[in-house]
Amino acid sequence: MRRTALLAALCLNAAAVQAQQYPAKVVKIVAPYSSGAGPAIFMRVMADRLSRTWGQPVIVDSRPGASGFIAIEAVKNAAPDGHELLAVSNAHLAINPALYKKLPYDP
Repeated sequence: MRRTALLAALCLNAAAVQAQQYPAKVVKIVAPYSSGAGPAIFMRVMADRLSRTWGQPVIVDSRPGASGFIAIEAVKNAAPDGHELLAVSNAHLAINPALYKKLPYDP
């Protein structure tokens, strides 16, 4: 009997989660690259396609400098609702930890 009640509760919870619409507002992709750099151009093409697919605006916010720390910090401090994304390279996740003793983020 308890298993049935637990299973029913989990199914109801899953149905409530599925009912949420994503994205519910503008999605921002933060990139630590200059606006004309290759990765930033790729992200703008990707943002255009995501915007058409999702039916919501998707913008790319270029925040170059400080080995990506500026962009990463901006996303780290954003609301945790999934509407602000981060596009980084392997350098930010693999190389920066070897170069800097203290990172402002946890890779």
